[in-house]
Amino acid sequence: MTSSSSTPQRKLAAIMFTDIAGFTALSAKNEEKALKLIKRQRELLKPIVERFGGSWLKEIGDGLLLVFPSSKQALSCAIEIQHTAKQMEDLNLRIGIHQGDILEEDGDIFGDDVNIASRIEPFAAVGGIAISHKIFGDISGSPEFQVKYIGQPKLKGVIQEVKLYCLISHDLPSTNLSEVEAKLEKRNGPRLGSQSIAVLPFANWSELPENEYFSDGITDDILTQLAKIKELKVISRTSIMQYKRTEKTTGDIGEELGVAAILEGSVRRSEGRVRITSQLIDTRTDEHLWAETYDRDLVDIFAIQMDVAENIASALKTILSAEDKQRIKQQHTESIEAYDYYLQAIENERMGKETKYRQIAISLLKKAVAIDPKFAQAYAHISLNHSRLYFIEQDRKRLDLAKDAMDRAVQLQPDDVVVREAKGRYFYYGFRDYARALNEFYFTQRIEPGNGGHAQNIAAIQRRLGNFEDALANFIIAFEHDPRSSELAWDLAGTYELLHHYDMAEQFYDRAIELADQSHSNGYRSKAWLQIYRTGATERARELIMQHTDPNKFFWMLVVLDIEEGNYEDALVRLTDSSKKLRDGSELFIPKEAYVGWVFELMSKTEEARSHFDNALTILKNKLKDNSNDPRIHATLGWVYAHLGFVDEAILEGQKAVDLMPISLDALMGPIYVENLAQIYIIIGEFNECLDRLEYLLKIPCNTSVGSLRFHRVWKPLQENPRFMKLLENDT
Repeated sequence: MTSSSSTPQRKLAAIMFTDIAGFTALSAKNEEKALKLIKRQRELLKPIVERFGGSWLKEIGDGLLLVFPSSKQALSCAIEIQHTAKQMEDLNLRIGIHQGDILEEDGDIFGDDVNIASRIEPFAAVGGIAISHKIFGDISGSPEFQVKYIGQPKLKGVIQEVKLYCLISHDLPSTNLSEVEAKLEKRNGPRLGSQSIAVLPFANWSELPENEYFSDGITDDILTQLAKIKELKVISRTSIMQYKRTEKTTGDIGEELGVAAILEGSVRRSEGRVRITSQLIDTRTDEHLWAETYDRDLVDIFAIQMDVAENIASALKTILSAEDKQRIKQQHTESIEAYDYYLQAIENERMGKETKYRQIAISLLKKAVAIDPKFAQAYAHISLNHSRLYFIEQDRKRLDLAKDAMDRAVQLQPDDVVVREAKGRYFYYGFRDYARALNEFYFTQRIEPGNGGHAQNIAAIQRRLGNFEDALANFIIAFEHDPRSSELAWDLAGTYELLHHYDMAEQFYDRAIELADQSHSNGYRSKAWLQIYRTGATERARELIMQHTDPNKFFWMLVVLDIEEGNYEDALVRLTDSSKKLRDGSELFIPKEAYVGWVFELMSKTEEARSHFDNALTILKNKLKDNSNDPRIHATLGWVYAHLGFVDEAILEGQKAVDLMPISLDALMGPIYVENLAQIYIIIGEFNECLDRLEYLLKIPCNTSVGSLRFHRVWKPLQENPRFMKLLENDT
């Protein structure tokens, strides 16, 4: 990479800085020994650098500046350098690596990214390697590189926000922040810049407490208006609603959310009039940047929302484009009564995942469009709710209703963000047409770049399409806009787990648990499975479950743990308790009878096992009459056929599930059905067919792992098989 030309060359490169820990003290004590160490470092390391395609640009005292064509080459070289350095006394290296745009001239390099690389190196442990988020992004799809998140430091002389990780695989030491000279800036999250804002829930000062939905709706609409302004970064609803009735100061909230400003206010509704107070506060100085009180007729509510958005943009020195102004002026409806029904419907949508809330929402939205037949956003939400219910129920009538409402919404306002999002969800929930859904969500993100929810939608689809690294990047963007979202922390953890980055997965599962209401169990459940798959520690999994306020939420997992640990009687007690369910919706495709049959089979009670498997077969066949294209039912049916000895039928149904949900269509769910087919093959004794699929699954991002193969009882017949034993050696 060294060039004799004086013409500057700009290129993308991986930049590495190294430093010898303790060199200054060594020089003071024995200068001759220190000079010999520098010479020996050059002799040992230069051939390694050249072998990995790197350029030895210069020596800076005891440090080195090296450049590589790719992140993986740089990281692989750094690993070998550290292993080689261990063999020499006093050659105790720290290594930092960053990727970025550099300017090369006369054998030297320049640019902000060079400075960043030099600032990263002190965060490495002695004998270790620290990397930036850009290097991490390049290697995240390579399970051989395992990393640990360090944090987001305030690097001297660096304006960019840089996330740091340390490599913990390849027998390398993890960074201990208490032992590094450079310290992380003490903050709870990233600052989103001077043009960032959180809209706290407006207080309901109406005489009727039930008007809470109205004040919350005003908050949502102002938030939505601000998200339309391209230069603004807006914290999402999930995070701001956690500060409802909070006693925290605006400074504390600003620090937690990483925003420059906070809007707070109140809403009083009474007899056709509305009084809204609002004030914009600088979170760092507590200075009031803008304040206003609106005392208007209720019909002026939309004009108030527009005015608030424009004044906030002005106060935050944000330039509004003509396009921004046009979008802000768009309003839902001219009917306050229709708008009121709309807000009530949105409130019900957010009440929970239960079907009844969405049905109530649909009923309220129908009232809204009856009053105002041109209310496009109300039609869009009717479509969205029917699409979601179809995804749960698989009732074709729901999909037809979703399409009718969507078509009407598109006819009225084809380029409205709410309409386009509903259209995307129609393709997503109704047809798993991820490409068309993605196009819709890309559109909404372009219109509302300040809304992190669009990045979340995009990430969810990218993960389905198998673009896991891109999904990870968008989930991170969404989490920056919604840093108090347990769901997003869980999504991030799950994505890291699919990529087999287990330390990162555990950190974000911990974050999900910390952020979630105790009634939620996903974080606990997922972290428990993670412990099992990594270590086989079923005891630790049970401990995590028992930490939850309602262990009954983990019924299915406890059944599995009982079976895997050989506690068959305990499993039967759970399974035969008619008051318990496997988990929400699971009995649609996993009848308890199937697992009761399996337990009896494991207990060598053949007649009892067959009786329950026969019952499960009847249940599943009946379910297929109304759900013929549900891969979950076909997968379980194939599994039951296998246990009953119907070989051809088992393979046919297992393959049917794979065909209905191929990995090429859905990279997130598809591997589940491939593993199910592998289980079918092992049950019927076709081990090579089983191993073919396991070998494939271990090569792609999915939840099948060496740990899961060691843990699950279903794979026990393979434990002496040479091919299987070789798979278990590939633990990274």
